[in-house]
Amino acid sequence: PSFIGAALQIINGAVFIGEGIMQGTGSFLPLAVGNIVATAGMITSLKLLATPETFGLTGVWLSFTIFNSIRFAAVALFYQRNGPLAPRNILKAERGI
Repeated sequence: PSFIGAALQIINGAVFIGEGIMQGTGSFLPLAVGNIVATAGMITSLKLLATPETFGLTGVWLSFTIFNSIRFAAVALFYQRNGPLAPRNILKAERGI
């Protein structure tokens, strides 16, 4: 579990920065939707992986990994498609639309 926790720090840093910027730009709906999906993924993975018969404590850490990976994917998707620095929004700003 300690190796999983150490590896998660890389993902966590990017997620916290990305979500902080989303809060700063007032993008609360995409932030909330991403966290709802991540929470559903974590609850599902906890039910499947965190039982003593399967992975136990390691399953809890794997579920936390799934949670933060989904959050990271939501942040990355936001910045690629809808964020203020998304390519299509930069083109709109350059065109003055």
